[in-house]
Amino acid sequence: MLPEWKHLKKKTKKLKLANEPYFQLAEEYLALEEQFYCEGMFDSFYLWFDMLLNPLYCIFRMFMMDFSYMYVMTFVSAYQKWMNWFRFKELEGKIEEWKKIVRSLGGPWISTGNPEYHVFVYAEGMERIRHSQTVPSQKTEKTSPKAVLPVQSQASSPPKSPSVPSAVPSVPSCPSSSPQSAQATNSGTHAG
Repeated sequence: MLPEWKHLKKKTKKLKLANEPYFQLAEEYLALEEQFYCEGMFDSFYLWFDMLLNPLYCIFRMFMMDFSYMYVMTFVSAYQKWMNWFRFKELEGKIEEWKKIVRSLGGPWISTGNPEYHVFVYAEGMERIRHSQTVPSQKTEKTSPKAVLPVQSQASSPPKSPSVPSAVPSVPSCPSSSPQSAQATNSGTHAG
């Protein structure tokens, strides 16, 4: 069951949230999770090779003063893999914080049938909490001044008459600025 905004606002009054794109972080986490959680023996061996043996190979080649194209590609690959690993662990910590916050407030308020996408449930909960903090309370709505709309007086507006077709056809405005061409257009003759 979805909570009412005013109840959620009361619960989150002292909670300070970072202005983060929760759904984008959840998508990034899923992409990195796919890269680092291995299902089979071969995948886990390949990950160990990329994470441990490639950096050792790079160190060995560096001491031999061999800076070939293969060395550079191996070094860049190992560096990128480790940077992705650190980012994955950082996002994993953030998602654990989201879970604690949402669960402490009585959530999650939606569910998904696919456990792979469960991080989006907590991203939605964090968006809901952030939105509840920005919703104006009823107290501020009552005390805020009402917007004063300009009132159109009856004297300044033209009187409304029943729509009767006029006998005089309307003349379209002329795009040219000279009065002679406007007169020629209105009279139906061409200036030559």
